[in-house]
Amino acid sequence: MVAGDTLYIDDGVYSDTIGASNGSFSPWSTDEGKNGQSSSKRTRILGYRPHAVTVDGGGSRYPLFIFKGQHIEVGNIVFLHSAAGYEPVHVEESDDIYLHQLGAAYPDPKCDNCTAVDSESSSNITIEECWTWGFGARYGIALHGGLQNVARRTVTRYDGSVDGNPKAGLVLYSEDQSVAENNITLDFDVGTDGTGDVHAAFFTTSSVQLTPPAFPPGLPRGLGSVSWYGNMAINTVSTSESIMFFDSLSSVGGTITAIDNVIANGNAPFQSKGNSNGIWVSNDQGTPHSKISLSHNTVYNVKGTGVRVDAPPEWKAVEFNDNLISNLSPASSPCFQDVSGSGTRIVASNNEVFGCSPLEIPNDATLSKENPQLSYLLRTETGTPGNGSGTAGTNRGATVIKRYVNGTLTDTSLWPFPNEDFIKQDLCAGPDGTLLNGEAINTRGHNASGWCASNKTLTKYVWEQLGNTSPF
Repeated sequence: MVAGDTLYIDDGVYSDTIGASNGSFSPWSTDEGKNGQSSSKRTRILGYRPHAVTVDGGGSRYPLFIFKGQHIEVGNIVFLHSAAGYEPVHVEESDDIYLHQLGAAYPDPKCDNCTAVDSESSSNITIEECWTWGFGARYGIALHGGLQNVARRTVTRYDGSVDGNPKAGLVLYSEDQSVAENNITLDFDVGTDGTGDVHAAFFTTSSVQLTPPAFPPGLPRGLGSVSWYGNMAINTVSTSESIMFFDSLSSVGGTITAIDNVIANGNAPFQSKGNSNGIWVSNDQGTPHSKISLSHNTVYNVKGTGVRVDAPPEWKAVEFNDNLISNLSPASSPCFQDVSGSGTRIVASNNEVFGCSPLEIPNDATLSKENPQLSYLLRTETGTPGNGSGTAGTNRGATVIKRYVNGTLTDTSLWPFPNEDFIKQDLCAGPDGTLLNGEAINTRGHNASGWCASNKTLTKYVWEQLGNTSPF
């Protein structure tokens, strides 16, 4: 192959590897193929037909490994069973990588720090319409230490992993100017995993101040500005701490933005830090972050506090507008908890609270306390409380019907959800019954009392959570 060529792979199961054939940290351009010429002329490796090609590492290889690559596209392939201590899909120190229509599952089951799809210290990475499942991945998809990266229209399910690290479906970790949009985490099942870990379907955090590599340039040293648009966490089973978690640790400043996200039908029995929450704006080690803006989000039927905002100075400014918090369990759970108690840093308007207590949002003079009477979590009905009564005639709570692309709401419908038949084939197949690196592969979600047991399409499962027939 030369720069900009396309390689099509015929149907079948392959035990070879894409990348890393000369060792895990062999640069891409000396390994599988040349880098592409530009973002408009990438080197492309594609399954000839969707969902008909599998690359199986067998526990001794790296199914997909891109190190120091540029202008590369990989699509229409399922990657399974990575080498010890590594991921089925791993991208590192790379720029302009487009991954799409990929399945990924079953990293080394002994690894306590493995992810199904992992991007490290990279920029301009787009992970689009991919899906992850299976025991062994502490994160389904992780963007870590990067710049201007996107996770878009993915599906993740946490099926368990060894203890020792926090767990999440999708994480923006030490990222800056990166976006998560229209992603679904469903049937997230902590099971017997340690209660001392943080568990969250959607996780925004950092760790320590990073030392970015020389390439790509401009990478952040910690958590900067990131955005979450139109994401959905549905039936988070045994999730601890919170379902959507924002952490200020190792902040480098900036704005966290969360718009049109749905956090629904989840419980949080583990309370390792004394609380459980639908959305938690958490402080950590006194590192301040500039601002968080939460608007048009829905927290519904969650066990514990609806939204918790930890004390200043970690979060200097909090904007909280047009959100819906409803039907918490128990009904005495706080709708909104401002740990500082003063509320002076919180700017709020046009929120709606019901089925929680007290029915209050600090500084919200336009608060609605009506029963939202939802037919759908994603809001299509008209005439019910909260519809059209928000800012400039918008709805209170989330509306997730159209696609977000790079933070812009488009006119293209999100539904039916792309690749849902292929996703169901993989996520609902169950454990593969093999041994990997001496450990049995087990998967929780395939037989959970959730999507796979419902015999519904993914679209119907998400839309019919409240018992009404899907409009799509």
